[in-house]
Amino acid sequence: MESRLVGLRRLAAMAALATLGCRGAVPASGGGDGDSAPNTTQDTGPGVPECGTAQAGPSAWWPGAGWLRVAVELSAPEGAVAGSPHALSVDLPALGIDDPGLLASARLLQVGCDHPQPDLPLQVEDGLWGLFDPQGHASALEDGRGDLFFLWPEDDPLAAGASRSLWLYLGGDPGPAVQSDLHASTTALSAGELGASFDPARGGLLSALRWRGGPAVIDQASAGAGNGAYIDDWSAVPSHGPGELAVLASGPLVAVVEASGERAGLAWTQTYALPSSGDDLRLKIHLEAVDSLTLNHPGDWSNGVRPLQSRHPALEPAVGAVDAAAPDTVDLVGTGGAVLVTWRSAPAWRPYGAEVYDSNLILFGNDLTDASGGILNVAPGTALVDHRTLSLLPHDGDATALRASLPARRSGLSLQLGAVEQR
Repeated sequence: MESRLVGLRRLAAMAALATLGCRGAVPASGGGDGDSAPNTTQDTGPGVPECGTAQAGPSAWWPGAGWLRVAVELSAPEGAVAGSPHALSVDLPALGIDDPGLLASARLLQVGCDHPQPDLPLQVEDGLWGLFDPQGHASALEDGRGDLFFLWPEDDPLAAGASRSLWLYLGGDPGPAVQSDLHASTTALSAGELGASFDPARGGLLSALRWRGGPAVIDQASAGAGNGAYIDDWSAVPSHGPGELAVLASGPLVAVVEASGERAGLAWTQTYALPSSGDDLRLKIHLEAVDSLTLNHPGDWSNGVRPLQSRHPALEPAVGAVDAAAPDTVDLVGTGGAVLVTWRSAPAWRPYGAEVYDSNLILFGNDLTDASGGILNVAPGTALVDHRTLSLLPHDGDATALRASLPARRSGLSLQLGAVEQR
């Protein structure tokens, strides 16, 4: 086991703070604003000791000889509703661990007999790293880097400002088995009563987001103009050309489908992540110039960079003033239902004003410097929208409770990895 630690050093905290996505819990039936268990269950995993005076302290919680463990300090600036999938991004080489295969054995425990559920439900994804962060999330297989998606237990609430001590164990028995009703394919994601479909003929973009079996509440693929950049006109944007679709993760806690393609000098990836509780489709957008581009839009060119321009015939939102308390959020209500659209990771530049939300535009912004005038030349390799994330949250009726959860969703949880220990 000693060979797994480079130079047998006891490493001090080397991992950077990981910012996690946070989502409000919903009933198993798919209701939008309640607090109850998601559509996920788990069995009891091996290796957790029976509680008693001898096992009450963290030092006694070693599931087996030969394991490694890493201290994890968790804090919740805005709180976290139980049942939300969170992500701990782990880089074993940065921790000094030279065995990348240990990632598959990861197990996350909240140590102590006063916790009702020590073993947290876990999904290990080798090949994804920083999915919920504003960065590229692709990682080579077996490189020791990956995202660990986990659920926080319903019966152990985490209040705003709270902190907890966790342990990441490596090298031993697997953790609890987790089951959910999450389903994934290259053209569809579903969980609970939320379903999303994707059209490879139209950029691989979202062709329908359905809530409780009803009509689509939002639809990128039939957007009136597109999802991308105005390059002379809207005919050269992702929604008007074919795209490739791939399943990046299939659950049981989070499923991920990614659309990608290139057209008229613009490359795009649109990454869709659906948690097992099925109340929040997360959309991560990357638009990049692969050739020299000229953005030419009447008036201000920046209005021609539209990360999400999405309109469905059943969705006719009214133009309204920006909500000063939540300038990155709009509630779209139509005959097909309602969906709250909010930035988790907003572009570097966003226009604020009455035109931010309208029946055709909805949300836009970019990662370029704002400039007036109708024309802007963009060099190859320039990111117009650089891994920025939106949440699409269908709901019924009043969205007041859902809006109240937005600060926690945006700030997420944070985790600090500490020293590596061995037994």
